[in-house]
Amino acid sequence: GLLGAYGALLAGVSNTPGLSHVGTDTLFIVAVGVIANDVGAFFVGSAAGNTPLRQWISPNKTVEGLLGGSVATLVAMWIVSLQSDTWNDIGEVVLLAIVVAVLAPLGDMVESMFKRNLDIKDFGSVIRGHGGVLDRFDGFLFVLPASYYLLMVLQPYMS
Repeated sequence: GLLGAYGALLAGVSNTPGLSHVGTDTLFIVAVGVIANDVGAFFVGSAAGNTPLRQWISPNKTVEGLLGGSVATLVAMWIVSLQSDTWNDIGEVVLLAIVVAVLAPLGDMVESMFKRNLDIKDFGSVIRGHGGVLDRFDGFLFVLPASYYLLMVLQPYMS
């Protein structure tokens, strides 16, 4: 589907001299960011979450979890970018992290909204306690397309 298409597009970007790994580096950094967002939001929200984000969509999501996920995203993406030979500019990494920190929770909320509208608790039971396999990928829903287009804008300026 569309999600896989943008993953493939990102992985295949390599037409800037000296930046032959920019696409795969971006895909890896973004994947780490989405996972960190999910994990950070879960742990901070579970430990300190008191303020519901959008109760009618998902009663367990909190503002504190959203902020915890955002911080986890920024830290994880910065650490991983230190190993990258293409994401060297901290400003570019922060910009990419902001994209992930905003859009990963949005993908999660959209998926939760679909589940609520269909009166379904989980989209599967392959991964117990995680809402199904789709819950592992919902954060990528908007992140991959946005990351691809951000890379298209930044790529000529990357050193």
